[in-house]
Amino acid sequence: MQPTSDELNAKLCKQLEYYFSDYNLHTNAFIKDLITKDNGWIRFETLNTFNRLKQLADNNSHELHEWFKNLTFNSDLIEVNVSEEKVRRRPDRPLPPIDEALKEYNERTVHLDGFPEGSAYKDLMQWLQTYGSVEYMEMRYKKTKTGQAFKGCLFCTY
Repeated sequence: MQPTSDELNAKLCKQLEYYFSDYNLHTNAFIKDLITKDNGWIRFETLNTFNRLKQLADNNSHELHEWFKNLTFNSDLIEVNVSEEKVRRRPDRPLPPIDEALKEYNERTVHLDGFPEGSAYKDLMQWLQTYGSVEYMEMRYKKTKTGQAFKGCLFCTY
């Protein structure tokens, strides 16, 4: 079943907020480098290359680009400039010192184990959301002869 455009909009907004979150900006060198240019703005065409966003759009970059252009968004963390096709963290929300951000993040993060190894991201996220609003979920993987496989455990930040 395909999600509605409102559901897709909500998922896209949530993912964008994660990219610009305190924790992610302290740990993601690629995005941290991007925001040092153009006064913190990241172009839609760059965001179109991000794997998680591509998954939300079923790898359809044209559709993803259209979502950005029609984004309805109300966030106290990021702002969208639709006419110039870019997004950034709000200047009035500066990044806190790393030790403060990591402490706060760790207080909201749990490690969960015992999931079936064939579990899908979408199913795990749906289950986790029954316990609260999920900011981030990271499935843990192990290397296999053919690539990698879910280990049955994850980190979830509420």
